[in-house]
Amino acid sequence: MKTGHHLLCALTAALVVVLAVTLIACSSKSPPTTSSTGTQPVAVKLVFTTQPVGATAGSPFATQPVVAAVDINGNVAAGPRKMVTLSITGITADSHISLFGGTTVMSLNGVFNFKEISIDRAGTYTLTATSSGLTSAVSSPFDITPIQGARLVFSKEIVGASAGSAFATQPVVTVLDMYGNTVPGATAEVSLSLINITPDSFEGVLSGVIKVKAVNGVANFTGLSVDKVGTYTLMATSGGLTPVYSNSFDITPGTGVKLFFNTQPLTAAVGSPLTIIPPAIAVLVQDDYGNTATSSSAEITLTITPNTGANGAVLSGVTKIKAVTGAADFEGLSIDKVGTGYTLTATSSGLKSGVSDPFDITPPAPVPTSSNATTP
Repeated sequence: MKTGHHLLCALTAALVVVLAVTLIACSSKSPPTTSSTGTQPVAVKLVFTTQPVGATAGSPFATQPVVAAVDINGNVAAGPRKMVTLSITGITADSHISLFGGTTVMSLNGVFNFKEISIDRAGTYTLTATSSGLTSAVSSPFDITPIQGARLVFSKEIVGASAGSAFATQPVVTVLDMYGNTVPGATAEVSLSLINITPDSFEGVLSGVIKVKAVNGVANFTGLSVDKVGTYTLMATSGGLTPVYSNSFDITPGTGVKLFFNTQPLTAAVGSPLTIIPPAIAVLVQDDYGNTATSSSAEITLTITPNTGANGAVLSGVTKIKAVTGAADFEGLSIDKVGTGYTLTATSSGLKSGVSDPFDITPPAPVPTSSNATTP
């Protein structure tokens, strides 16, 4: 009887082992993690199980984020399947930023795997994962860095000034990558050139240091000025980078310091006008750079320059006029004595005098005699 009993026990044990092996072999995958109560986990929140690691702008993250749906104890909840969406948070850069790639994915056994996620603007960020009915999750911070410089931009608007004076706001030029990020490592030499966009005006000259090396991707210009009145723009260039034009800005006249004959007196006969009307003899009030000081209303006087022409000659007509917007027009002037090498001098209190070009006064034309006169 003992032998039969031992045999029955051995067969029973073998049968239990066979059944256990059969159950394991028939199972296609391990069952989902269960809670301590033995029930399947119910998802209540999201967590980042793999944190994103940044990269250069426009390139996929070095490490793509992975998110899981978990229960109150942190166990992964395999079902039902849900959608999760990523968005950018914690922005410390330009606000015009986009998150690229597959930003919305479906869970697989409670896990959300994201691929090809990238950001085009440099900065420090976090990502937020959201899903309907679940508490959101926020990632650890990560950095997006710029790529190689591609173009230039004027990062500060230029404000003009009076002729010869330093711009009220000096230009700043920044090296950007293809996504508009400042390239901190850029040391490119940036050159500025002046473009006159005012029709029929004098070409101005841009003075000051017009070539500057960028520091941390930024070239700061100082002390720039233009000598001629007009409306201008600047062009910035540097090696293989795409050039850029600045905003337009105005150069206005400086303070009047001198007088200038803009229209010269002409050779004329005794007592005849020194100009062919129009034009009049025009005298301008100018700044140091030859620009008309349009704000000036200085009183200007014309006289015959001493030791020119004939001794004792008299200049007749209106010889004292107030300037209007920096210009005084003298009409109907004449001189009463024949002479050569006359000049006129324009004077005004506080201004440097101006002297005209030389001209002559000739004898009056002979009076024609009548051809019908008879001899007595």
